[in-house]
Formats: sequence, structure tokens, C-alpha cells
Amino acid sequence: MKTRFFTLVVLILALSIFVGCGGSDVPQYAFEDFDEDEYELVSLEELSRNPDDYIGKPIMEMGTVYTELTDADEYCERIIKTKNHTEYMIGYSPDIVQGRLIEDDVIVIYGVFLGLTDSAGKYPYIWATKIEMW
Repeated sequence: MKTRFFTLVVLILALSIFVGCGGSDVPQYAFEDFDEDEYELVSLEELSRNPDDYIGKPIMEMGTVYTELTDADEYCERIIKTKNHTEYMIGYSPDIVQGRLIEDDVIVIYGVFLGLTDSAGKYPYIWATKIEMW
């Protein structure tokens, strides 16, 4: 329980830095402003090697939901696995998808890169602003 609370606090702080700051250089994305061309497909190797270059930048990825981590009213987290077996952690507001994302759903994520999830850099973390189910 403490781990989930801590994760939620860190997520809220990260979002307030990258999404909620009016004077920030980080672009703010709303569904009405969505332009697929603004999102970049970045390799896991590049995100792992140079994460600071991409923090706050719009990126996209396609993958299969691999593990459900958190499913709350405020936010949800999943681990997705791409076709070349790389893994990403995604966070999102449940109101951007219809229904729930469950294991084996194939999805395309458009979102903002928030960094690596732990000191070992195990997963790149994407806060999704749009999710398409295939």
C-alpha cells in the first residue's frame, strides 16, 4: 500500500512538472490539439542511453499490454511489450480509453516521456495522452 501511495505521489509530482506548468517549455497536449505527426517513435536503446534528451517530449509506441499494475479511478499503469520484446511502463487517466486495458490488448500510445522508472533504468515511463486499441 505504501509503495502504491508513493508511486501515486511521484506520478502526480511528475505530471505537475511536465503537464501542468503554464510557463514550461514542455508542450501541453489536449485531445483537441492532437497531431500524430508531433509524436516521435524513439527506440528503447535511445531512451535508455539519453533519457534527459526526451523528458517532456511527445513520443509514441505500439505494443501489447503485458501486465496490469494499477487500476484506480485517478490513474492506471500498465507494462506493455513491443514486437521486439522491449518493455515500457505507461500511465494514463482511465477516461482516455473506453473500458479497461487488459492483458494481450494491442495498443498504440501517444504520450509524454517522463523518464526511466527506477535507478536501474528498467522501464521508460510514458504518460499517455491518447491510446488507440487495435
